[in-house]
Amino acid sequence: MPEVLRATREALRMGAVQIKVMAGGGVSSSVDPLHTVQGLPEELEASVRAAADWGTYVMVHAYNDDSILRSLEAGVISIEHGQLMTEVSAQAIKDSGAWIVPFYSLLGLDEEVVKKALGPAAAPKFLDVQAGARNQMKLLKEYEIENVAFSTDIIGDPVALTKQNDEFKYRLEAWTSHEILQQATSKSAALLALSGKLNPYTAGPLGVIEQGAYADLLLVEGNPVEDAEILVDYTNNIDLIMKDGVIYKNTLD
Repeated sequence: MPEVLRATREALRMGAVQIKVMAGGGVSSSVDPLHTVQGLPEELEASVRAAADWGTYVMVHAYNDDSILRSLEAGVISIEHGQLMTEVSAQAIKDSGAWIVPFYSLLGLDEEVVKKALGPAAAPKFLDVQAGARNQMKLLKEYEIENVAFSTDIIGDPVALTKQNDEFKYRLEAWTSHEILQQATSKSAALLALSGKLNPYTAGPLGVIEQGAYADLLLVEGNPVEDAEILVDYTNNIDLIMKDGVIYKNTLD
């Protein structure tokens, strides 16, 4: 436990605004199988308490029920990934009011791309996580879990990176386009805001379109509220990209 406290406090001193802890096995790591649980209850609780002393929260990398449940019991606010969850975790997330940040762009990747990006040893674990993804979507919808944020979690191979916007397409299997846009904007912003006074976005509201808010805007060909899949083809369908008032792409001319 002292080592966990030391690591958490050092990360915060170095400028972290939230803390992420490995609570279970990972795909890209060669040394921890997916079924493992990492972090004793008192260790997870120590990290949560140390983060709370700074007014912020802990998120955990977790795929399976055991790691998710132990994390929630320790007071963790956000579960990252979670594709191997069952009804047990779905109910626990619902009851606790915690957040979950899944990713589904992995549904468009094949084994060969994964081997190239992460190495051959990662492929079997990746396929296990991929196989659980659609069941997770079903559970999150069935249990009416509202605190769902947006992520892609694609790293490594440049070919895989081009598939990140597929996230919008695959989420349509469970959510409406409007719900997906909320996950990608206002809901993700609400989760980030739980970092309290450490939140770096202090100049105005984030993830909304209103006076005084951060000027992060996309100008899109079509209506993504009706069809979020428009956002998959970012080259042709996103005409303007503005972040914090600075234009990074403009094809309107």
